[in-house]
Amino acid sequence: MKKGAGHAFKGPAHLLPEGTPVPVPPGLIQVSNDWLVSDGTALVAVYAGSDGSNPANGRFVIVWQNGHTGQQTIRVVNVPGARSVSIVNPPTGVSVETSAQRGSLESITAGGTRGSLHLSDDSAR
Repeated sequence: MKKGAGHAFKGPAHLLPEGTPVPVPPGLIQVSNDWLVSDGTALVAVYAGSDGSNPANGRFVIVWQNGHTGQQTIRVVNVPGARSVSIVNPPTGVSVETSAQRGSLESITAGGTRGSLHLSDDSAR
């Protein structure tokens, strides 16, 4: 991630490497994969996996960070009965640094059901 003039970190949309530290406790989520984007004004990180205290349920944890103040908001989106969810075919690259923050991420459950996480309203379908 690059630090821009007058802005916080800026970086293209991408899946994070396996083993990247997760800024939330494991009791909240057991991560299967994670995705990050920042346009310098806002950073959005999405962690996909299972409920850390009930592995029968899938879970997304979305971390929004204001690039100017550093203030974070954490939202949890549950997927009951999914066991685990993973992000698949996410938007990537510099061209989606802003648009991807309010778009959708495709997902798949442990059982093979496809769905999506909608960042515009923090909902899974």
